[in-house]
Amino acid sequence: MTDKCPKCLNTLTYIKEKNKFVCEKCNSEFDNITLNTYICSSCGSSITSNLSINNCIYCKNSTIDKNNSMRFSAEYILPFSVTRTDAIKEFKRITKNKFLKPKYFKESNFNDIVGIYVPYLLCDYDVIGEIEATCDIVSKWKSDGYKYTKTDKYSATRGGKMTLKNIPICCSKCFKDDIFKSIEPFDYTDLKRFDSSYLVNYLQENIEISKDELVRSADKKARDLFKDEIKKDIKGYSEITFTKDSINLNNLRSVCVLLPVWLLNIKYKNNIYTFAMNGQTAKLTGFIPKSLFKIIILFICSFLLTFIVLFILNYLKVRI
Repeated sequence: MTDKCPKCLNTLTYIKEKNKFVCEKCNSEFDNITLNTYICSSCGSSITSNLSINNCIYCKNSTIDKNNSMRFSAEYILPFSVTRTDAIKEFKRITKNKFLKPKYFKESNFNDIVGIYVPYLLCDYDVIGEIEATCDIVSKWKSDGYKYTKTDKYSATRGGKMTLKNIPICCSKCFKDDIFKSIEPFDYTDLKRFDSSYLVNYLQENIEISKDELVRSADKKARDLFKDEIKKDIKGYSEITFTKDSINLNNLRSVCVLLPVWLLNIKYKNNIYTFAMNGQTAKLTGFIPKSLFKIIILFICSFLLTFIVLFILNYLKVRI
């Protein structure tokens, strides 16, 4: 099944209550959910969807290969709460009064917005450990025209235990982790057991990374988070350097999940500008570039306006 009605070619809508595709134009209903996989020959991203994909959503490349490669094996999914209409409305709002934005950043480009489920690994840990560190207190002063610096060195040992829940590890090949951090947090209490019907009319990115490799990344992140918390307890020093640590991890849970993101990539002067929105909370991130042409025009107008005002003031002063 594609996203077009076989009878009238109108766009189909999936009705979850019926578990059917419905054509609002000719009132036809269809049962099957067929998901196709598309691979970009440029950036290598792999997307699965019931929709037809003609261009890569990440790099805008038009060479897309269709095949039947394996999809990301998700255990849970966090359904979209923000509708496409509301997402577009928010994108329009943040760009509405940006006078210096390039002409290409117009409302018609917002039609390229896509809802994509980004693959993540969520991990829970019990952590217990001890950290040794050297700590410096730096003092500076002046005397008799000279500058002095004194560094006092100390040793510190701290230990503790903590439980870390829902440490997210990005499995995406193209979706950058810093973008994900900008649209956090997600409410993971709304996670549902994975069902392919949630993918209807959305995209899902596939990955080729093994779960064991992802868990190793989560282990490192858990250790770093533990060290950060320990470091908060060492106060009053100018600089803290960890010298030795003994950290034991107990991985309580590692689950593969799909998280909802509204994604808009706009290509402008060979650069890709990414705008991402949390599909659950509508938290938005992105950078709007400034048009050099508009900056020059604004500068010229400001210069001419200032010149005219000064000329008038000078003219009135001479007359008086």
